[in-house]
Amino acid sequence: MNAAKQSQISDSLEVGDRMNREVGTNDAEINKEVGTNDAEINKCEMNKKVSSIADILEV
Repeated sequence: MNAAKQSQISDSLEVGDRMNREVGTNDAEINKEVGTNDAEINKCEMNKKVSSIADILEV
């Protein structure tokens, strides 16, 4: 019976490790996408500022 419990514990730990790895991978993908979106937003903001400056200089 002791060996059966140890086997169950071992199996549970393996499943937990696998889940942690998958969550870590998903977190990395989400962070990568958020970083990409932030870069796009910053680029758009810079384009607006440059456009505004150009409008001012034309006056």
